[in-house]
Amino acid sequence: MGPYGATIAMKGYETILLVATGLGVVAVAPYLQGLVHATRAHEIRSAPVHLIWHIPSWKQAHAVFDIIDFALALDEGDDTEEGGRKPPQISGIKISMCYEEEKSSLPPKVQLFIREMEKKESEKPGRTRIKVYNRDLPLETLLINDAVISPAQGDSEKPTMIAASVSKNMRNKLVKFAGEHSSAVDLVFTDYQP
Repeated sequence: MGPYGATIAMKGYETILLVATGLGVVAVAPYLQGLVHATRAHEIRSAPVHLIWHIPSWKQAHAVFDIIDFALALDEGDDTEEGGRKPPQISGIKISMCYEEEKSSLPPKVQLFIREMEKKESEKPGRTRIKVYNRDLPLETLLINDAVISPAQGDSEKPTMIAASVSKNMRNKLVKFAGEHSSAVDLVFTDYQP
């Protein structure tokens, strides 16, 4: 699945967290898309996938929005069967984005996107697929809420996979978290680290 370097095996986990800083999202996005494809093709059991993306600058990040849009559209896809409609199988992608810049300094298209996501979140708290944060990414809270910390069920050795392409500071936080929960969490870094 990965475009550069070694491919990270992601089958058999109960939940998968993809964590990226800035353009590091380019290193984890193919896994996001690959997991959606594999789930829709029934190659793997549907596992919740959460992309946690810290965006220091929208100047870089806006270039990869299409990757995220594609994965979300594919996840919602349109499955049809002969003689009728079959409801789409949604793999359970959710995305948490945190930006560091002042909202007023962002490009108009990005400001509109953020307003739309904030409106959706206010209408359906906790039930939207994209959550946008400004300045303070609650990384530890997101990890605790989404990582399966209990012992593995079924075929998996560990229930949670964290794959990351992140800054040194965030890498240190992930290593600490994975160390504290080593019996339940596999932490892998992509070959590309921003």
